[in-house]
Amino acid sequence: MSNMNEEAKRIVGAAIQKLYSNNPYERQQAIITINSHEAFFARNMAYGPALQIYEKETDLEVKRGLLRIIATYHGGKDQKALNLFVNEIENSDMAIQWAAFDGLKGFKEQSAIALPKLVKMAQDPKTKSWARRQIMGALAAMGKKAEPALNIITKELASPGWLMRRATRNAVQKLSKSGINVVGQLISQLDHGTVDEKIAACTGLGSLEKEAKGSVLALAAALKDANSEVRAKAAWALMKMEKNAAPAEMALKDILNDESSAASKYALKALDRLKKLTKDQKKEIEDIENYYKEIVKVRKKFGIPELKESKEEEEASPTSEAAYKNVFFMSHALPDFSWVQRVISEIESWPGCKCWTCERDIPQGHDWLEALYDGIETCTWYILFWSADAAVSKWTNEEIKEAKIRNVNKGKPKIAIVNLGKEDWPALLSRNQGTMVKTDEDLKKFLTNLKSQLEL
Repeated sequence: MSNMNEEAKRIVGAAIQKLYSNNPYERQQAIITINSHEAFFARNMAYGPALQIYEKETDLEVKRGLLRIIATYHGGKDQKALNLFVNEIENSDMAIQWAAFDGLKGFKEQSAIALPKLVKMAQDPKTKSWARRQIMGALAAMGKKAEPALNIITKELASPGWLMRRATRNAVQKLSKSGINVVGQLISQLDHGTVDEKIAACTGLGSLEKEAKGSVLALAAALKDANSEVRAKAAWALMKMEKNAAPAEMALKDILNDESSAASKYALKALDRLKKLTKDQKKEIEDIENYYKEIVKVRKKFGIPELKESKEEEEASPTSEAAYKNVFFMSHALPDFSWVQRVISEIESWPGCKCWTCERDIPQGHDWLEALYDGIETCTWYILFWSADAAVSKWTNEEIKEAKIRNVNKGKPKIAIVNLGKEDWPALLSRNQGTMVKTDEDLKKFLTNLKSQLEL
């Protein structure tokens, strides 16, 4: 190991000298060298020089590399680095802005000097979705110092994007543990807020689960709200609280026949969690577990690695979601995955396009059904691979219903069907476009037609 350290020091030392070169190409190569595998054990040596020369650097690629080094090795103590991150969180370059947020979060409570700027950015409708998620992470890192922004944070719990909702839920959970009265804020929002704010409040209380047990009566009252989405979300929150929802039992029973099927469904699940599981519930859980085992088999067969749940501050890269204009949800039975994989390979070669599939995109330990519905919610296209296996798959048919409901209510996702040789077509999607695909040429025609409909 000592030989490796010495070699890394030699490599980084030589690269640092090139950082002071007048030739921008040499400076770019120096950054590449510092980030190389061989330099790993001594990369922190570049922190001081990077901080010293950052503001005078004119080459954008070099600036990105320098700020990433500063963000990684500042140690949460250097005031000059902190001031730099505060200045750069509004930079027009995405990679620089992203690194600045990462660095800022490492200062924790000290980063509260950026609070006014973060609040302003959060309230600006022009702030991009990925930056809003980073703002949530930065505010969460401040702990109690973020309390003045609590009402801004909690309102984001009703964001239409699942990544934003997840980032905000994480922030709410962290701030609650820091000693801020998050539950009190959410109860007040539930009592006096707009419809969207009430939905957000229910989302937050549900994500806090037993920590929010003091909100059960407020949620019980919300079950009588005039808005069906509020009722459904309140029932969902009570379901997440399990036995702590006991004081709301009568209110839950009262909405079992609610006009909102979602409210009734969550109310039933909440009541079921107040008692022992029935045989049907055990069977449903067993079905989910068996299906997940089949997904694991497909992953192994096609060499797909397990997706691990990343840390909040790394939940999406600056080159990922923000770059995708088109996100495709791949709905299929597991035996048809070889076709799916071929379509994924082609679509993801198109600029600004990404595919979502359960085999690849559900992290370890994540609620499988929640991830599946979130995937459908955030996609722009829903592609169904229709076959005899898909027709009898409980989960594929569940996805079909979910996609159809969203398509009718919101106009998205757009729906396309790849019929893999089944004579009849899915009845629920009879009005949606479809292509019979039995050969490579058929698949090529389908993809050509699909690509022609996209804005790339």
